[in-house]
Parts: sequence; structure tokens; C-alpha cells
Amino acid sequence: MPRDRRIAALRDFITGLNLSASDVRTLSRMRHNPGRFRLGVAYLLSRMRLVKPYRFDRNNYIVVMESVFESLVLRDYEKLRGAVLPPQGWC
Repeated sequence: MPRDRRIAALRDFITGLNLSASDVRTLSRMRHNPGRFRLGVAYLLSRMRLVKPYRFDRNNYIVVMESVFESLVLRDYEKLRGAVLPPQGWC
């Protein structure tokens, strides 16, 4: 994958998860990190981008996972009984 596409993917990752600078620093210290320079550039690009994430008091990833879990507990998927699902084996 070309370097600019990797940086764009990291930028989208940082924007989508609403990572702070301290989160990015912690990520750069991990063993299998994508590189401090790339993470730094991706963080700066995510802050200069016009698309801004919703601001929660915690990480967006945790908010999404909590809502998915809540949906499973409340059995929201049963409301989709009339929806047409793709045939088995397409996934």
C-alpha cells in the first residue's frame, strides 16, 4: 500500500475514533506501531480536516461498541424481519 494511502487510512482512523494527542502518543509506543512519523502526520491531518468527529466524553469506538451491544441485548435486529437479506454464501 502506498505511503500516502497509509497516512490517509490512519487519518480516518484517528478521526473516526476521536483520538487525542495522548492516545496517539500511547499508540506510537506500542510494539507493532505504524511509525511515529506517520502517526504524527496523520494526527495533524485529522485535525486540519473539515470532517470533524462527534465529541463524546470518551472514545468514539467505545460509544459505537456500547450501542452495538445495547442493540443486541434489546434485540433490535428482530425489527428487520421484513427486510430482504442476501442469500447464504454471499458473505
